Amino acid sequence: MNVADEMRKLYEREASQYDSKYDVNVPPKTRALYAQEIAQDLGEGAGRKALDVGTGTGFVAGILSENGYQVTGIDFSQNMVSVAKKNYPLATFAKLDIEKDDQAYKNGSFDLIITRQVVGHFVDPIAAFCRWHRWLASGGQVAVIDALWSREDWEGDWKKFVDYLPLACTQTWATVSYLLRQAQFAIKAERFLDQVNEDEAQRLVSAVKKPSVRYIVVAQK
Repeated sequence: MNVADEMRKLYEREASQYDSKYDVNVPPKTRALYAQEIAQDLGEGAGRKALDVGTGTGFVAGILSENGYQVTGIDFSQNMVSVAKKNYPLATFAKLDIEKDDQAYKNGSFDLIITRQVVGHFVDPIAAFCRWHRWLASGGQVAVIDALWSREDWEGDWKKFVDYLPLACTQTWATVSYLLRQAQFAIKAERFLDQVNEDEAQRLVSAVKKPSVRYIVVAQK
């Protein structure tokens, strides 16, 4: 099975309903909390160029552009990119496969590379992290926002991918931090997104399935 191609096909099919089905289109209060959490570790974006990897429907790209960043959002699903362009016209979006398109950007092109709920989909995460290291300017940062996923979190058509993806269901951020160090990054912050987690726990208190606990790891070149 070509894992990347199969995942891309699934994303193409789900793009139109991804916002609602996977709660990416979160309420304004929760979105504002994400913005606060991101700014806490990364600061203001004026004059800084950011790459949002696996942008999906543009959730993080929208937050960054509103905070002054010059944002490029990339995704390997053309349908996702199309939805993102409609959602956040201030950002730039493009179809690109981070695990294949090694020469997409020149060395030192960005001040920040960020991703949310994406690293668990990488077939070869350390290769992606090494690529990010090249694409960042000196002193640039990486921010990985993800969650403590379990096998049970991969439902339906997604179940078949779990045993092909190294970060699919880790119960710690330590693995992400370790791989970033192997890609020559220095870890600057590792923490849970306390405000987001508290809000989601309250908002989804009646949900049959409890929300995953989210964290951020920030590293510097």
